[in-house]
Amino acid sequence: KLDGIESGATADQTASEIVSLLSDQNITTTGTLTTTGNNLTIQGNNPKILFTETNDNPDYKVEANQGALKFLDSTNNVERFTINSDGHVDVTGNLDVGAGVDVTGDLTTTGDATIGGGDLTLQTTGAPALHLVDLNHNSDFTIRNFDGTLQFRDTTNNANRLTVASDGTTTVA
Repeated sequence: KLDGIESGATADQTASEIVSLLSDQNITTTGTLTTTGNNLTIQGNNPKILFTETNDNPDYKVEANQGALKFLDSTNNVERFTINSDGHVDVTGNLDVGAGVDVTGDLTTTGDATIGGGDLTLQTTGAPALHLVDLNHNSDFTIRNFDGTLQFRDTTNNANRLTVASDGTTTVA
């Protein structure tokens, strides 16, 4: 149904005049809307697509807002996933990845890291190290491979507390 077209169009109007009449109309359909063109353009200050599931919740909304592409749970009014204008992505809930995660830059976490059923490998051309930093107390420690020697280092006092050389020589300080 094209609201207003029945009373607005006349038989002697050109196609461009009819298209002009259609340009500010809303299109309502109860079936499937199919387009055969190459593009679907939704334009406006805050363009969005609404997904309203009539038999279940939540419902969703995809919108472009202030340069960000947002995926929202419109039932609970919560952003679930956002691609920001600078390229970084925000995921507000848990992110479950089925085939692994590759990180090229630094990895920062504010929670616990659990590795189940696998190894943790620290690999670098320098001295790979695991830093154990207690923000509330001293001393802080580092476990590292320094030129083939395993070191347990008190980083607060700049001292090796235990070293194991590649030939098995062990030093306790």
